[in-house]
Amino acid sequence: ALLLSSYCLDKNIESMFSLWKDIITDVRLEDSERLTQLIQLSAAEMAQSITYNGHRYSMLKASSSLSRSAHLKEKTSGLSQITFMKQLAEMQNHEELLGRLKKLADVLFNRTPMRCSLNATPNFMQSATNSLDSFLHQLPVSEASSNSKQVTLFHNS
Repeated sequence: ALLLSSYCLDKNIESMFSLWKDIITDVRLEDSERLTQLIQLSAAEMAQSITYNGHRYSMLKASSSLSRSAHLKEKTSGLSQITFMKQLAEMQNHEELLGRLKKLADVLFNRTPMRCSLNATPNFMQSATNSLDSFLHQLPVSEASSNSKQVTLFHNS
């Protein structure tokens, strides 16, 4: 699952959804050279953070054997992640990684299984719901499940 979150004033809702549409639909995963630069930059920043965040990294490593969630947290934001990023940075060719990222983007940014939560004032809820519906119809739909989903408005009882 992927959680995306934002908030805005009522008058800016169209702009907010327009920004989300751009972020989701304008993903360009063709430039291997740019990806290499980003990976190398990220790996260098992570390596430099070891001195400053050493205690945090050691706590993550020590707690990683206590629970699955602690293990996952260490894998994704601890020394294991730094090691992984260094290995990625040393790779010569990132074409396979780009292919995997494209497949991941297709799954994550597909509107069919997407669930949304919208909070707005009662007076603005219908307009906000219409904006959300318009936004969702601009997102890609997977070929396997092209059933149209409509925005359903839920009210507190």
